[in-house]
Amino acid sequence: MFLPSARPAIVAEGGRIVTWARFHHRETGRQVYVFNTHFTLRRGESQLDSADLIATRVAALPDGTAVVAMDDFNNSAEDSDTWRVATSLGLWDAWLLADERRGAIATYGDFRPPGDDLTERFDWILVAGAIGVKFVETVLHNAEGRYPSDHYPVTARLVIE
Repeated sequence: MFLPSARPAIVAEGGRIVTWARFHHRETGRQVYVFNTHFTLRRGESQLDSADLIATRVAALPDGTAVVAMDDFNNSAEDSDTWRVATSLGLWDAWLLADERRGAIATYGDFRPPGDDLTERFDWILVAGAIGVKFVETVLHNAEGRYPSDHYPVTARLVIE
């Protein structure tokens, strides 16, 4: 069982926030930090500053601290400057680390099923420290072709090591 501590926010340029919590596992004494945010649609300096803010905060934690950072980064994984900044200080992309990947690569669907024209992975789960990634899945759930969001949810099975 994990018990959350206070949930402070980090305010990024442009009024966006990062909500984070520190969880404490009673049985093992391990702590896990979880960060969650939603980057601006405007690509460029604001996104880079936000990514740097998260990466810097994570890098300031003690070595080996388990961290999960989840986000609609509104920029493509693996080939954007935003992704490079976010993964520059010890955060790793769970999609790349996973033992198994399920579902579409694209996470932006514009309320439609995935297709050849939608290929960018905007929604990432990043991890740091002693965390293994069993699988990552882009969830394509819909009700008779109606998708609940313009993005597909992303889920992962993580193992605190």
